[in-house]
Amino acid sequence: MSRRPGPFPPLLRGALFARRGRVLLAVAAIAIGTSVAAALLLVSRDVGSKVTRELRAYGPNLVVASAEGALPVGTRDLSLGSVGGVARLGPGTRAWLAGEVAEGRLVAAVPLRYAVGRRGDIPVIIAGTDLAALARLHPEWTLPPLGGVDAIVGAVVASRLNLSRGEGATLEIDGPRGPRPLGLTRVAIAHTGGSEDQQVFVREDRLADALGEVPGPEGAPFHLALARADGATDAIVAYAARPLPAAAHAEGASLRPVRQLSAGDGAVLARLRLLLVTVTVVALVAALLCSMSTLTDLVLERTREIALLRALGAGRRDLVRLFATEALALGTAGGAAGLVIGMVAAQAIGLGVFGTSIRIAPLVPPAVVALGVVTALVASVLPLRHALAIEPAPVLRGE
Repeated sequence: MSRRPGPFPPLLRGALFARRGRVLLAVAAIAIGTSVAAALLLVSRDVGSKVTRELRAYGPNLVVASAEGALPVGTRDLSLGSVGGVARLGPGTRAWLAGEVAEGRLVAAVPLRYAVGRRGDIPVIIAGTDLAALARLHPEWTLPPLGGVDAIVGAVVASRLNLSRGEGATLEIDGPRGPRPLGLTRVAIAHTGGSEDQQVFVREDRLADALGEVPGPEGAPFHLALARADGATDAIVAYAARPLPAAAHAEGASLRPVRQLSAGDGAVLARLRLLLVTVTVVALVAALLCSMSTLTDLVLERTREIALLRALGAGRRDLVRLFATEALALGTAGGAAGLVIGMVAAQAIGLGVFGTSIRIAPLVPPAVVALGVVTALVASVLPLRHALAIEPAPVLRGE
């Protein structure tokens, strides 16, 4: 059995404080690696719910349309066919949607009645709707106050028609009684980044009047409705699978999720988590290599000290315990520093990307400190093997 050459605290203090420059370099390397891991771990704990909420804020995730016939226009990434056809949905579907919004199951629901219009030789797609509800459905649109506005014009159409915000225009509507004028006194310009940039949204009553229709007390018939519900993708898909009330079913209405948005949640989150894991692994590998290089230099500088310990009777277990203690101290210091830096970085990411602070999960601080310790222990393996291979007699003779 080997006997110990003396208490470890003096040796540990000498190793850590006599070579402060190299020790601080090793601590800094571990701190940098664990800070990246801490920031990404803290963000990833909240990123699922926050990304889901962000995606939910961008437009509709449900569509109500007639179960028969071609759907009348493109909306975002939906392929809904060509403009035209009979508006089959009416008061039953409209009343059901209003009730769902009133009960809080839908954030917003917007019936849309489509028609083809033109200004001179330039054709445009016109959608009659509730402009205020449309703005609630698309909170990401930047719009002026809608008081006094009787049309929201997509940016592409506005450019094509040479319209500016606040201006008016007169369009011709191709109705069942031939072309009829649709006068717009004041328009708002919307930059949507989607197919809505190529549409003109007008008040329902104005479009019905231009088409020569007299809407009933329940409102005019419409082609489809777009809606938005909060919640996880699974909950939205389950909501869309529920049977519709008899009045809406009698009008041939069907409810389905917007596939690209609902399916996109999972794809975005999976790719984001893969990115987080990849960056974390790269940062930790860089920290590991830098720490290993620094610890190896420390062992080389202490070759005579190690040889003397061996000559005084220190065994392999004693050296392992000494270097493990040093690695534990370096890893704890580096992990703690990385945790502080990571928390600051996580809050910056949360405020900059999501506009909110990141919650500090209770398990993250000990996990980050433990990660720093593990990194230091792994980095000390090769330096320890070099130390264990030192033969005391040749080193002490100066060979």
